[in-house]
Amino acid sequence: MMDGQGRQRGLRTRARDKPVGGSAAERYCVEVTGMQAPKIGEFLIRLFLAREDQEAILGDLNEAYIRDEKRLGTTMAGILYYRQVAISIWPLVRKMLIRLSALASIEELVRRKIGS
Repeated sequence: MMDGQGRQRGLRTRARDKPVGGSAAERYCVEVTGMQAPKIGEFLIRLFLAREDQEAILGDLNEAYIRDEKRLGTTMAGILYYRQVAISIWPLVRKMLIRLSALASIEELVRRKIGS
């Protein structure tokens, strides 16, 4: 379906006309294909993964996103991208939750001892 300016509606706009910045993986994604992978996924990877692992993981995710978008469309490619992001960060999120739970247990124990 076309809008009044000759563009297809409902599809993600291409990033060709936007200035290219950000990570090497993002620049590759935009320069080579004109497509831009979901930003929230990149933010989550940067938030939870070690700095030395971020570029490699983002590069792999962006390559898969480009391949999936061509083959399956933008919506399904986005779903698969976020699925891979979740799989990548889950072990770290789980470890963080366990540590927070342990800290909460220690805090509760200290409050009981001090309050007695």
